[in-house]
Amino acid sequence: MTTIKDAVPEHSGAEPREPITADSLLISEHASLYDAMERIENCRTGFTIFAVDAANRVVGVLTRGDVIRFLQRTRPRDSQELAASTVRDAMTPRGDGTSGRPEMLYIVAGRTRTWYQQLTEARKSNRSRWNRIKLVPVLNVKMQLVNVLDLESPLARTRLETLVMAEAFPFDLSAGPITDTAMAHRRSEFDSVHYETHRKKVAGLCTLLLRRIGGQYCMLNDVFNNARADEIVLGLFRSEEWLKGHVSNADMKAEDQRALLAKVSEARDNLATQYLNAGKTTYFPATAEADVYKKPQLIIVLGCRPDSALSERVSAAWSLMTEMDCDHPSPTLVLSGGGDGHELSEAQRMLKELEALCKAHGSASLDPQHAKAVWWKLTIEGRVIDVVLEEDSLDTLGNAVFSWLTLKLEGDRYGLRSADQNRLERLVLVTDGIHAPRSYDIFRRVFAFRSELPDSPSPKIAVRTVDRSIASNNEGNVALAHLRSEAQVNAEIWRLVNPLTNGYDVIQDGHVRSILGQMLRLHKLYNGRWDLVRKYQKCWYDDRRGGDQ
Repeated sequence: MTTIKDAVPEHSGAEPREPITADSLLISEHASLYDAMERIENCRTGFTIFAVDAANRVVGVLTRGDVIRFLQRTRPRDSQELAASTVRDAMTPRGDGTSGRPEMLYIVAGRTRTWYQQLTEARKSNRSRWNRIKLVPVLNVKMQLVNVLDLESPLARTRLETLVMAEAFPFDLSAGPITDTAMAHRRSEFDSVHYETHRKKVAGLCTLLLRRIGGQYCMLNDVFNNARADEIVLGLFRSEEWLKGHVSNADMKAEDQRALLAKVSEARDNLATQYLNAGKTTYFPATAEADVYKKPQLIIVLGCRPDSALSERVSAAWSLMTEMDCDHPSPTLVLSGGGDGHELSEAQRMLKELEALCKAHGSASLDPQHAKAVWWKLTIEGRVIDVVLEEDSLDTLGNAVFSWLTLKLEGDRYGLRSADQNRLERLVLVTDGIHAPRSYDIFRRVFAFRSELPDSPSPKIAVRTVDRSIASNNEGNVALAHLRSEAQVNAEIWRLVNPLTNGYDVIQDGHVRSILGQMLRLHKLYNGRWDLVRKYQKCWYDDRRGGDQ
């Protein structure tokens, strides 16, 4: 077994100013690559070490990936040839950003720009390799190591919290180079601070949500009006679970824990009650333009399990179609809903309800369009409306994604991309009042136009709701559980976990392909459904000029 020796080869004529221990994150740039590989394998934090010159200036970084790429590139013919290789041969060097090749990312302490600003800039300019980086060195003006950002933290936290904590726990450089043991100790300190920080955040949020002005919950109303209530509700649920199961007596006194739990529960129930009872007849924005209802280009009826609720939603859509402006072109009607244990899909059951309404009104008719298997033709009050069935969705997110994909695949006359000449401008959703907030928000994000052009606003969306109040506490609890489940799905689908920071990178609104990809990976209802990719694959290759796939 080769022992770790950081001595500089005799021919170099230089020695490190201070001896480097086997636990240090530093290694001589002239050390054997064999020794470096042994050091990396013994690292508990990031499998990363930093190469220094004779003056202890950091000149590069060496990771497992650097070693692998070096071996692939050089392909040494025997062990003797490999033994002659040094850290400098394989490391990613520190540069000034002008070489055009990958360089070590680092932060300089003492600059006018904050660490967060420097790291954000580095991330933007190094997206292709960003997720492979575990440790980021902080160097002084002499390019010597004075701190390390541990971006492979065991607890999920934002980048900003990580940076604040790193600055709050500076290393004692008088004791020698930064060591792997010191990095592990810092992680344990981070955990303790994380508990305290999270408790303060939860308590502060609840205080804001429960603050009354003139007898009204002013902050609670503001959260709801910004259509982010479901995320706050989900956050309060998670905070409650965390306080119950992950806080020991050493972290928090029992009476303080009970008091904070009571505050969390009150804030959650108040917000959820307002959320679930809102929008029974209208929804956000409350001042929706009348032309969205009078001149809709697209009407989407969201499916559900109970036949009675399906019937009410189809009736609401029928009423909407009879109220439309007669001088405006007919919209497309989408009946959205897949299988839920019934013999027929929700979309097919809604189609039957539509047929029943046509029979009840002698002047209306519903006929299949044989050229397209999922399209029907509805004649109502002298106008012809295209009806399309979407039968792949199993929840509200699926309603939005697969309605978009079905319309795109079947070539609806209203374009779903910013580059389309006759693009979609007005969309009406038909659903229950308690589903209106999250339905609006999901469709707003899925049907958004991904464009840099200022003259291509996303479609206006209005919601026609069925007034279904919560009849009992049990029904309210079911609705709240459903809200929590969908809010968690949305949080997982629209946020790609960044393995570097354990934080999140938000998927851009309107990027339907990425949203579907996350659903196939993370959503329990669609996990592994690669048949859906095959079904809609034409959407990925059909004229991407608008960038909306």
